[in-house]
Amino acid sequence: MEAMFFEIQRRINMIKMIDNICRNIDNIRTNTNNICRNIDNIRTNTNNICRNIDNIRTNTNNIRRNIDTLIDILSISEVDTQAILVEPILSFAGFDVNNVFEVKRSKSGKQNFDLKVYKGGNLLIGIEVKRVGSDEFNICKEGGVVDKGIGKLNKNGKENGKDGVGQLRRYTRDSESKPRVAILTNGVKWGVFKDVEAFIENPQKPLSPYFFISSSNFECFDIENMGDFKGLIKFLRELIF
Repeated sequence: MEAMFFEIQRRINMIKMIDNICRNIDNIRTNTNNICRNIDNIRTNTNNICRNIDNIRTNTNNIRRNIDTLIDILSISEVDTQAILVEPILSFAGFDVNNVFEVKRSKSGKQNFDLKVYKGGNLLIGIEVKRVGSDEFNICKEGGVVDKGIGKLNKNGKENGKDGVGQLRRYTRDSESKPRVAILTNGVKWGVFKDVEAFIENPQKPLSPYFFISSSNFECFDIENMGDFKGLIKFLRELIF
């Protein structure tokens, strides 16, 4: 009898243990289902977030494209600068910008002056145009300060980086017919190199700051200043005669 009792007790305990195990497994299943539902909720929310992020990204891209379009419409290029500011100044000074034998525009991609101004068949002015605000216009700084080391041509005979003076120097050096003066302008400021021979001398060396001090070598006109505007027009007109 006792043996049977203990056997029954053993079996009851075993059943209880199995039942506890089953309840625990069921709890685990319930928790797993809850986790799955939570994951589904997270996934749904994440998908919503992703869709919102995608919408934000799409809207941002649209804004960026609109900004790019606006900048493209509003920004002034070198060609715009040449057409809006430089050529009208030349015209006002007495040059016929509609006469291709007098004012010659550079062909696209050509390594040459943007504008060549002739008089009597002779090259009078070589002009390199930079857009307003361009870093390549590296002269005529506020206070008369000029960047150090500008104008130097490297061993390949080309300027370093965004050196507009170096580019103008190279074009002047390589020009078969040397202009009387070479000009670097952003339309507003006009850096006039009066002594072309001195300008292209020793091109492997940068132009000395002292070069810019001598008015016989160089002069800068800021046409936002009335006095400079008049001075530039006077200078250009005197070149004609």
